Amino acid sequence: MKLFFLLTGLAVSLSGCAGNKEAKTELPLPIAYEDYTGEYPDFTLVFDDRFDQKTAFWEFGDGTFPENACRFTPEGVKYENGTMSLVVTEDHVPGSWSNSNGVLESERDYSSGEIRSKKPILYGRLEARVRNPPSETASGYISSLFTYVNDKKDGFKWREIDIEMEGLRPSQFQANYIFGEGTWQWWETRLWGAYEEKIEIGSEGQWRVFALEWTDSRIRWYVNGVLVKELTNDDLDGNPPTTPEGQAVQKHPAFIPQIAQQIIMNFWIPNDLVQDHFGGNKRNNIYPMKAEYDWFRYYSWTPRE
Repeated sequence: MKLFFLLTGLAVSLSGCAGNKEAKTELPLPIAYEDYTGEYPDFTLVFDDRFDQKTAFWEFGDGTFPENACRFTPEGVKYENGTMSLVVTEDHVPGSWSNSNGVLESERDYSSGEIRSKKPILYGRLEARVRNPPSETASGYISSLFTYVNDKKDGFKWREIDIEMEGLRPSQFQANYIFGEGTWQWWETRLWGAYEEKIEIGSEGQWRVFALEWTDSRIRWYVNGVLVKELTNDDLDGNPPTTPEGQAVQKHPAFIPQIAQQIIMNFWIPNDLVQDHFGGNKRNNIYPMKAEYDWFRYYSWTPRE
């Protein structure tokens, strides 16, 4: 098995990144890009998953949300030949209780997969080698690696840092930061600013290493080791980029998140109401359709004095 824990599984509190070390043989570096070293100042590798099989780090998502035509199910997560795939299929899923979301979800006509870290993390670097399906067979989808929290027990403090790809724009990815206070509705987060950007990455259907770094003062996004976007508290001071047409104008300043969040990977298709402006029209989708993950790495933030 190609799984490498530097710290002892679930006995470790990932938000604090403390625990007993477990002696294991270090694996060779994963396939990545030229000059990849897997080492970064102020970050320490905690978890290295080569996706031979499901591990105790992850749990399966079983929910959905209004824009999503799919319901997440454990069957939508597949492990084969060292790759983890999130798979959309045309399977009717009846309404039922979601343990992930803590609500009764309505029925869906498609199923797909989602994995979530069992423990939240506070700061760190996430890396994953990802390949999305080609547009010839996948015209409408959303493929995401992100951190997220919006717990009603904590007053609906919405914090979300996204690496997001769409069938609508297969040669780009979205580097997003979403912030909200006291809301569970996406459009209301515009009151704290629209920090979203579509970034050109070139040819579709390629394996790429996406990464994000989150510290107490900045968020950075990388593609194949190249820094493509950075946000600091100075960027979140009440003067955001132009707010998309038709959405609320920012009224409140945001700041770099200081709340622990789950790590989530999911793959889904948009419903008919949103597909022509977000995700892409699914008329050319051929099912089953999948997003593939070759490996994932999580580094804790360990700044030096």
